[in-house]
Amino acid sequence: METTSCLKAVVGSANQYRKDPSDTNLVHLQRDLDVLISISGSRTSLDFFDPGKLLPTECLSSLVSILNDGHSKPALGHKVMVLLSNLACNDAVRDTLHRSFHLTACLATFLRTQATSAADPITLQCVQLLQQVTYKCKISAQETYVDDLLQFLIKHTQEKQTELTEPCLGVLANLCQCSFSIQTHIKTMENMKPFVKSLMSYLSHRDQMMVMYSLCLLTSLCLHEELGQRLFSDQNINQTLQFMFHVLVNGDSVLSRRYTADLFIDLVRHTKVHQPLARYDHLHTCLRQILPLLCSHDAESVSKICELLLAFCSVDKLRNAICDTFFELATPQQPAPPGVEMKEPFHAVLCWACQSVDDLTMSSPTLHALDFLRQMFEAALDVGLRATAIQCTDIVLPTLVNTLIAFPTSHQGAPSLKNCQKTAKTLQFLTGLCNDEVQRAKVAAAVDATTYQQLLHYQFENNSLGIRALQTSPERNLCRDTDVDIVLYTLELMLLVCCHDVAKETELCGFLQDCRMVPFLAYGLTSESRDRVRTSLRLVTRGAALDNFPSILLGDAIAASNATTQPQSPHMTSDTTCVTAMSSVTPLGSWSAENKENMPHAPTHHRQKKMASQELEESVQSLIDKMQKGLELKDLRASEIINIYEHQLLSLQTKENHLQDLLEAKAMALSQADRLIAQYRCRRAQSEAEARQLRSLLQQSEKRCEDMRERQSEAVHQVEQLQMEVDELTRANARLETIAEEHAELTHTFTDQTQRLESVQRALVTLKAEHETMTEMQEMLRRHNDTLKQQHDAATEQVAKLEEERKHLSRQLKDKDTKLQEVSKSLHKTEERLKDVKKIRDELETAIDSLRDDLSKTEQKKKDLQHKVSTLEVVCQQHETAIAAKDGQLKHFKLELDKHAQIAALIHNLSSTKDLAATQAKLSS
Repeated sequence: METTSCLKAVVGSANQYRKDPSDTNLVHLQRDLDVLISISGSRTSLDFFDPGKLLPTECLSSLVSILNDGHSKPALGHKVMVLLSNLACNDAVRDTLHRSFHLTACLATFLRTQATSAADPITLQCVQLLQQVTYKCKISAQETYVDDLLQFLIKHTQEKQTELTEPCLGVLANLCQCSFSIQTHIKTMENMKPFVKSLMSYLSHRDQMMVMYSLCLLTSLCLHEELGQRLFSDQNINQTLQFMFHVLVNGDSVLSRRYTADLFIDLVRHTKVHQPLARYDHLHTCLRQILPLLCSHDAESVSKICELLLAFCSVDKLRNAICDTFFELATPQQPAPPGVEMKEPFHAVLCWACQSVDDLTMSSPTLHALDFLRQMFEAALDVGLRATAIQCTDIVLPTLVNTLIAFPTSHQGAPSLKNCQKTAKTLQFLTGLCNDEVQRAKVAAAVDATTYQQLLHYQFENNSLGIRALQTSPERNLCRDTDVDIVLYTLELMLLVCCHDVAKETELCGFLQDCRMVPFLAYGLTSESRDRVRTSLRLVTRGAALDNFPSILLGDAIAASNATTQPQSPHMTSDTTCVTAMSSVTPLGSWSAENKENMPHAPTHHRQKKMASQELEESVQSLIDKMQKGLELKDLRASEIINIYEHQLLSLQTKENHLQDLLEAKAMALSQADRLIAQYRCRRAQSEAEARQLRSLLQQSEKRCEDMRERQSEAVHQVEQLQMEVDELTRANARLETIAEEHAELTHTFTDQTQRLESVQRALVTLKAEHETMTEMQEMLRRHNDTLKQQHDAATEQVAKLEEERKHLSRQLKDKDTKLQEVSKSLHKTEERLKDVKKIRDELETAIDSLRDDLSKTEQKKKDLQHKVSTLEVVCQQHETAIAAKDGQLKHFKLELDKHAQIAALIHNLSSTKDLAATQAKLSS
């Protein structure tokens, strides 16, 4: 419901904006587009956007009309392109955009009229969308927009590389892959040679996609030319294959694997690549790396890998190699549950074959997986892996039988085309398994008669093959082929397994005698498919031995089918074919040699058409009379004759329309042929002029060759002289080598000395840094000491009674500092001096402790003093704390002084001993 409302909102906003392109309507439209962009970009499946329904079709029509409008805002066009890019991820939507809405022509016109520069985001988005839409789509070079589009794309591939270069190469690869006319058109362009040179330069690019696009283009344009012969020669083919396998296995995106697989498929179509590919040294290793890719959860990647492997299976040697590797990696055990990750290619392919084809994204890998499994089991009998294949058959059979059972019966909904294709491929797979006796017995036991009956009865009751013959659309033809395949493969499977079950043989005989089988057998016998014709012949051969086999009906149906497929055949025997012959002669006789455009003459055509219609009425009346007479005679097979005549009447009614369409188609084809002939004559004149020019260039090149021969002789003489000089230089080089060895030894010695010097310098720098650090620390202590002195003096001025004591303490501290410095300098020489200094320090600490006790007693006595005295006491306590901190610093400083004992010894001489004695006397006093 949410997606439906979004689609309705976009369609309504687009219609409103088309009527009134105001800013308000533009804002509403952009808002609705943003919502739909977020929905389409976040969903992994686009099943909600079915292009066959009315609302999505209206939405696409509105979006394309916005792009066709040259006055649309660039921002709006960019949003529309982003939305179309999200929707184009669905193959059905992409095909609808290309075929029904002609989005390719629209985007090409947009690039021609509104593309400003390569740096414009809307230009980049347009080319990227064009790459999506043109993938696997055939475009004729006769389209009016093709020439301008090719000029634009080739121009940007030859300029300096930008973000636009890669998508431009991708679009060119898409156009050349599916259209021979575009390949020819590019080859006749003036800038073909520079373009090929640019492609050759891109082969050495660091980006894998750039290299892959270039390979695809060179393969499409130059494979059968000299450049293509060199590119895929025996010397280069291995390197090319190695790169392609590397991208296929280690590709960083689905896009790289898609184009690599397509390039492989294109190359496999050429027989000259079969031998190099089969002889590739690392083929087995590459296959062991490719097959595990089937375990991926990405449906598009798995589909492409299966498609590539199926293309490889068209080569016998590659098919056998793939089969060996496939069953080598397989283990004959039941696959893991659906939620568990598959680690083996066999179980992964089987899991993909089990998937439902109702989801459009899952249909392609499912069908390809069935085909690949069938190829592997058929190849297993050729390479001697029969035992392994039989073990794996027990795992595959339940999946195949469930597929047949799940096919809709008469009381269920109509099956889709993909469901019919899956059922047909499943029946073909089971038929292939019956080539082995053991597997045939297992198939006979697994599939019961009810399954065959349901499949055939559903086709008999719901497949109106005669009515579908009137419709000639490709989709209808595909449906018709698939339905016929289901019937033929079902009967062939019953024919193969009836030897193991008598009841199935009885059912088979009953179905072959049924008149409803006639259209299917007739269609199979007149089909263009060899397998379908062979299957039909086997069934007819089996049914011809039965008594009630409808051979007459089958013959008439085949004749009617031949008359429908060959309307211009002059050798017709029946009444209906006479009418067809007369009508088919008409367009052939209506051409005029003087008519330049090869158009039919209208009066002759209408006159002959009228005659044909009159004869048709007469023949129909005669048929009615014969039918009435036959009914009067009460023929036992009157109902069969009526069915035959009804079928012939239906064929006659369609032949006139078919011939008219054929006449118009041939007129258009002949006019187009005239244009092609004129173009060919023009191109032939151009080619002759080019040939004359090339002839003159050849003469000039011959003259140049003669000059080059003379120069070559001179060059040979110079080479001899240079050889003598080279010998002298060689001897000089030997002498220089000895000198170089001596120089190397000296260099090594110099390097060692340099390293030692650097280590000494680093040690010196470290010592200097430590010295500077200690100097700074000493200066910091000095400044800190001065600050404490100032604070102490200020406190003594405020407290008169404590002034003398603080001065005394300050003097003691100063004396202590001096004494400690002197003692520390002397203690570095002897241990005895150190002990004396320690004693002096202990005495000083005792004095300080006594002073602290006195201060605490004084503070207790002064509790009743004024507020000023209490404030000073707090300051005093702070100074005491600072003094205690300073004591700790002095201890630390003493340790530092120990390190500088040698420096102190150089400053102070031995006379400091006398000063120490005097100091001790003063302290003792």
